[in-house]
Amino acid sequence: MHLFREQGQSLAVRPSGDCSVCLYTMGKFLAEVWYQVENNQIEVVRSSKSMICLEPSLAMVDLSDICH
Repeated sequence: MHLFREQGQSLAVRPSGDCSVCLYTMGKFLAEVWYQVENNQIEVVRSSKSMICLEPSLAMVDLSDICH
């Protein structure tokens, strides 16, 4: 999580089961980090240049300023 907090910009956080799903912009791509709070572990990291595969998180945020 340190890399995402230091290098990225947090856009949204949403709950999903026992995880917090954190959406970050990392320059030219988006990263979705599935963080299991109870165990203090990252479960999954997904990245994409396409916004379609990260739609559940993107529905929470207006990206018009960073996606041209």
